[in-house]
Amino acid sequence: MRIGDDFAAVSALQLKVRAQARRIEELESGAAYAAEVARRESLQREYEARVRSLRREAAELGRLNAKMIRGWWETCEMVRREGEEAVAHATRTARAQEERALRAERRVAELLDAAAADRRRIAELEAELEGARGLNAKLTAQVNRDFENSSIPSSKQVARRKRVPNTREATGRRAGAQPGHPHHPRRAPAPTRTVALADPEGWEDDPDLYRTGETVSKVVVSARVVVEATEYVAGVWRSRSTGGRRHAPFPDGVSDEVTYDGSCKALAFLLNNECCASLAKASSFLREASGGALDMSVGMICGLAREFSAKSGPERRAALESLMSSPSMHADFTVANVGGEQRQVLILANGEATAMYARERKGHAGVAGTPLADYVGCVSHDHDLTFYSYGARHQECLQHVVRYLVGSVQNEPHLTWNALMLEHVRAMVHLRNSLPPGGGPGPAEAAAMEARYDEILALAEAEYAESPPTKYYRDGYNLFRRMRDYREHHLLFLRDPRVEPDNSLCERKARLFKRRQHAAIAFRSLEGLGYVCDGIAAVDNMRAAGKDVFAETSAIFGRREETPATPS
Repeated sequence: MRIGDDFAAVSALQLKVRAQARRIEELESGAAYAAEVARRESLQREYEARVRSLRREAAELGRLNAKMIRGWWETCEMVRREGEEAVAHATRTARAQEERALRAERRVAELLDAAAADRRRIAELEAELEGARGLNAKLTAQVNRDFENSSIPSSKQVARRKRVPNTREATGRRAGAQPGHPHHPRRAPAPTRTVALADPEGWEDDPDLYRTGETVSKVVVSARVVVEATEYVAGVWRSRSTGGRRHAPFPDGVSDEVTYDGSCKALAFLLNNECCASLAKASSFLREASGGALDMSVGMICGLAREFSAKSGPERRAALESLMSSPSMHADFTVANVGGEQRQVLILANGEATAMYARERKGHAGVAGTPLADYVGCVSHDHDLTFYSYGARHQECLQHVVRYLVGSVQNEPHLTWNALMLEHVRAMVHLRNSLPPGGGPGPAEAAAMEARYDEILALAEAEYAESPPTKYYRDGYNLFRRMRDYREHHLLFLRDPRVEPDNSLCERKARLFKRRQHAAIAFRSLEGLGYVCDGIAAVDNMRAAGKDVFAETSAIFGRREETPATPS
């Protein structure tokens, strides 16, 4: 241990000894006890005063507590009463709400039932409305059907309709000849008489005027029917042995007391069959135009069709050969009235020759025995399924397709394919018609047109899948299916320049017969109808060949009959 540490310890012990000594002295003298007693008494008095104060506070707190307990009980009682009143009010309110809820539920049930009934009624009305709309579309389509948008012939156009009878669009140009159109003056016949007009008086003496040596002429054409009647007179001889009468033979064809030669018969025949004048009107016209010199009876004129048919066999055979050797033939049926019953006329044409055949009905029975039955070329027609059994190839009439597309555009305005196809078909036909005869579009151009055709058909299929056709109007949908299923028969003309894109040729030939049908009203027999068909076709062939129809018809009537007349 170090010296510094010992000194500190000794000092601390000394201080403790001194403190203990003072403590012993205080205890032994009693001063410390007295001080402690005084201190304790002071603390006791202080504590007792504090206890009294606390007791007073406790008593006051007890009173306050009792008061609070009374107030609490009063409050609880008041709350209880208010709670009971609230519960009673809530109970009453709940009962009222329950009754109200029950009434509301009953009302809701009634409204739900009414709503269900309304929904059923609405569904019925919507179905009825849809049916009415479809029926309206159907009736509208029926009312709007004409030769522009359907296969109805133009001869069936209703008189009360105020529509322009064609499908051409207005160009805005004035009517009549357009600028640059060549002038076609009247053709003057060779003069049979020349009248020289005298110069006005005074012109010879007028020093201001002199002759140019030129002339100005104008021709006045007059017409009159001149009848030349040649009388053949032969002396009569009588046999002394038999008493029989004899005379010189008359020329061939002179057998009756009055015989009409080929020119008279041709004039009456053309008036009746070509000009569609009735038998009585043709007879009266000839009588009045000739001043009564040419008086042909109605029966005589009526029999000319049979006679012409019997004598025009060579012309019919030539037409048959032309039809059978042609690479393309147009075919169509048209209706005829025979004795008040419906019969058919089969029309065959190729642009150079026409043949018409009277038939009992359409179909294969109507084709049998005609050139079409043995034909091996391309047949152009109006989608008559009968014709698909004849010929090697087929071209459908796109003009009919245009009419059906126009009808689809009018009755299905929510679709777009019909307008696009209408524009495309017209463009194809226009291109084909703008090319020279025998010319056609190139392979690339034809392929592009076919691709566009297929593209529009794909659009049509998508549109009809999204908006199916109604049961009231299905013509547009049926046309789409027809154009899809018979695609090659609609587009054949693009690949073969010898094939025309429509069947308008037969349409024009049918009008020749229709005009005769309207004039005749009804034919008496199927044989008579055949005679008329032979005559119409023969005259049309003469005109197509550029021949003089009257001269040719007169020559035919001047022939002998080859065989008894057999109508086509």
